[in-house]
Amino acid sequence: EARRTHTTNTTTTSSSSTHPTLPPPPPPSGAAHLANRRLIAIHGQDAAKFLQGIISNNVRAGDTKGFYAAFLTAQGRVLNDVFVYPLAGNKAWLARAAGEAQAQLQTGADAAGYLVEVDAAEAASLLQHIRRHKLRAKIAVRLLEADEAGVWSVWRESEKWTPYAGSFESAAATPHGSSRHEADRSSGSNSSDADSPYLSLIDARAPGMGHRLLLPRSTHPSALSAAFSGLEDTSLGSYTVRRMLRGVAEGQAEMQRDAAFPLNSNLDAMGAVDFRKGCYIGQELTIRTHHTGVVRKRLLPCRIYALADARLADRPADIPLEYDAGYAGPTPPPDRDVAVLRNDRKAKNAGKWIRGLGNLGLALCRLEVCTDLKLTGEGTMWRPEHNFRLEWKGEDGAA
Repeated sequence: EARRTHTTNTTTTSSSSTHPTLPPPPPPSGAAHLANRRLIAIHGQDAAKFLQGIISNNVRAGDTKGFYAAFLTAQGRVLNDVFVYPLAGNKAWLARAAGEAQAQLQTGADAAGYLVEVDAAEAASLLQHIRRHKLRAKIAVRLLEADEAGVWSVWRESEKWTPYAGSFESAAATPHGSSRHEADRSSGSNSSDADSPYLSLIDARAPGMGHRLLLPRSTHPSALSAAFSGLEDTSLGSYTVRRMLRGVAEGQAEMQRDAAFPLNSNLDAMGAVDFRKGCYIGQELTIRTHHTGVVRKRLLPCRIYALADARLADRPADIPLEYDAGYAGPTPPPDRDVAVLRNDRKAKNAGKWIRGLGNLGLALCRLEVCTDLKLTGEGTMWRPEHNFRLEWKGEDGAA
């Protein structure tokens, strides 16, 4: 996939923002508390049926494997990218999800319940969206308080390929990009064991992304299982660096609500869309785009260089994508529209800068301009000697 094998090398023009102290590089084996994520509980006998009609991935009643998915608008644009954690059989987590509604809803071993992990800044909006579509469905929905449960990402660098089934200690070799339903859903770790104090799923968005964990309040992974021993505590910033190095967008700062299309955001490559399932909100345009076979723009990982960097003179595409924790150069302001242009006299429009951290970032790139992929009869315009610049308007409106 182009998003893993080609890097957009960018230079900068115009005034730039100053950036605070950058996070350290991510450790080979780490655990990061993701304080920028919140949980929404959906609980009740119609929970599976309700989710099946409103998210992009397949939901089957009784499943215990968590998965990645998206809520879309009727026009097929991204509302929210989410992780979904089934609660079937786990009485403690079912009770936690039900909250005050516990007395009115079934809480037996066969009760249906899910926790939906979403960008914290968008949690209230997603809650409103879910309630708007609830109608007569027999479910209860609530937003968990931030201190009720914590979201963690844990990884070991030795796990180069992330499977769709398997345990944290020994990952099975399910090829990345295959449907999660092609994996053996009865093997490996169970995200909803009846007596498990935590919920987990394999983060299959890119190779080596590790596991997502949901833990009771103020709990550390190492306190729950020996499988999580030897992990170095790290920050949300270091997790973000690790994610951007793999070209993985997350949250609505990187997949703009009501604007981004799922395939442009690589949600298909990251396993969030099941193209074989039945109707759901936003399916028509998504499936049509998939079957045309042409996605002209994709989110790609990028690295920023200074204009004076001598390496730009010869085959900049050969320079590896690396994070520089000591980077002190210019970065695009977060509140501006930043264009990616080919750095030559023609200044060919190559895409749009989305978000960055230090010398790393994600950009929505035109593939036939930024990579060697041939999508149409015109073919690619990219050459190994090409580099690209970022351009935006200053406060006075000048470029």
